[in-house]
Amino acid sequence: MSLTDLWQSVMRRLGRSKDTQKLASGAGLALVVIACGALMRYGLNVSLARWMGGPEPLGRYAVALAWMQVLAVLASLGMNIGCLRFVPEYIERKDWPHLRGLIGFSRITTLIVGTLIAMLATLGVWIVGREWSHEWPVVLGFWAVPLMALADMHSQHLRGYHRILRAFVPFFMLQPILILAISAGIYLVTGQLHPADAVIATAIALLIVIAIGFFDVHRVSSTQLREVRPAFDYTKWIKVSLPLLVVTGFNLVIIQTGVVFVDLLSDARQTGLYHATDRTAMVLNLLPRAVLAICAPMVSKAHTREDHDQLQRLATHAANLLFWPTLAFGIVFILIGKPVLGVFGPQFVAGYPVFVALLIGHLVARFAGGSAGMVLGMTGHENTSALAVCCAAVVYLALNFILIPRYGAIGAAVSTGVSMSISNGTMSVLAYRRKGVLTLAIPWRMR
Repeated sequence: MSLTDLWQSVMRRLGRSKDTQKLASGAGLALVVIACGALMRYGLNVSLARWMGGPEPLGRYAVALAWMQVLAVLASLGMNIGCLRFVPEYIERKDWPHLRGLIGFSRITTLIVGTLIAMLATLGVWIVGREWSHEWPVVLGFWAVPLMALADMHSQHLRGYHRILRAFVPFFMLQPILILAISAGIYLVTGQLHPADAVIATAIALLIVIAIGFFDVHRVSSTQLREVRPAFDYTKWIKVSLPLLVVTGFNLVIIQTGVVFVDLLSDARQTGLYHATDRTAMVLNLLPRAVLAICAPMVSKAHTREDHDQLQRLATHAANLLFWPTLAFGIVFILIGKPVLGVFGPQFVAGYPVFVALLIGHLVARFAGGSAGMVLGMTGHENTSALAVCCAAVVYLALNFILIPRYGAIGAAVSTGVSMSISNGTMSVLAYRRKGVLTLAIPWRMR
C-alpha cells in the first residue's frame, strides 16, 4: 500500500466533511515536507554519530543543539507563536499597517533578545568556571541562538500566510541537507568531526535558511504592504505573546531538554543514547506537527468570526488526526525499534527500553488532548494554557531530579511522557470549560 492509499484510508475512517478534507489536504502536504525533512535529519544524526565515533561526542553536540532550541524560543519572546495568531487575523481583517509593523517588530526583537541571551549565557559559562574545551560546542551554540530564532520566525510568518511549502521546505528539508553537506566536507578534509564542527555547520545552514525566509516573506507580502506605513501595537503583541512563550517554552523544556538533564545528572554515554532514541521517537510527531501547522491559522480565523461550531469541528478533526494514525505508527515502531536504533551503531541498541518509554509517553499525551493547547492559544486563553504547562513543567523537573540519577536516560523518558500527558490532559479540561470545545480523539463525533 502506498502512502497515498494509506492517507486516503485514514480519511475514509475519520470522516468526509469539508473541514476534514480541507484540514487533511493541507496536513498531507505539510506531512510530506516534514516527513522528508525528518528523514533527512535522521540521516544527519546517524552520519554524525558514525563520524564522531559513538554516543559520547554525539551527546555533546546534542546538548549544544538542545540549548540552541530552548534559548531560541526565549529569544522570540513568544512572538513566533503570536505571529501565527495575529498574521491570519490581520489578513482576515485586511489590516495591512499592523501586519507590516508586526513582521518588522518581530524580526528586530528576535535578533536583539537572541544576541543578549547569547552574551549572558556565555558569561554564565565563564562565571561558573566550566572547562572551555568541554563546553566549546555549547558556547558556539549560544551564538547561533539568534539565527535559529530568526529562521523560525520567518517560518511562522509564512505559516500565517498559509504558505506551507515556503514555510517548511527551507527549515525542515534544506537545513539538514546543508548541515550534512558541510559536516561531510569537514570530515572528508580532516578525517574527523568534532561536536564543535557540527555546531558551526548548523550555524552556517541557519544563515542560508534565514536569507531564503527573508525573501520569501517579502515576496508573499509585498503586494499588500508595499505602499503601507507600518502601525505598531506593542502592548497587545507582547501581552498575548508572553503567555504563549510560557506555553511554548515549557513544552519545549519538557520535550527538548531531556538531553540537557541527562547530561547534568548522568554521563555522556547516557546523553548520546537518549539523543538517538529521542530523535527516533520524534517520528511520531511528524503528523501532529503537520496537522497543527495547518489547523492553527484556521482556528484563529474561526475564533475571529466567532464561529463556535467550526471551532469544535476543527478541534475534533485535529484531535483524531493527531492520535489514531500516531497510534498505528507507534505500534510499528515498537516492533522494529532495535534494528532502527542499530542504524546509529551497535552501541545504540542498548537504548531500546528508553525508546519504548518515549513512544508510550507520546501516545498517551496525544490521546489526553493533543489539540487543546492550540485551541486555547489561538482563542485568547493563552494565560490559561500557560498555567497548565507551568504545572506540568514543575512535575517534569521534579521527576528528572528523582529518576535520572538512578535510572539514567530511561528516567528522562518517563519524566517526559508523564509531564506531557499531564499538560495535555489539563489543557483539554480547560479548553472544554473555557470554550466548550472537546479536544479528545473520539472518531464518532466527526460524523
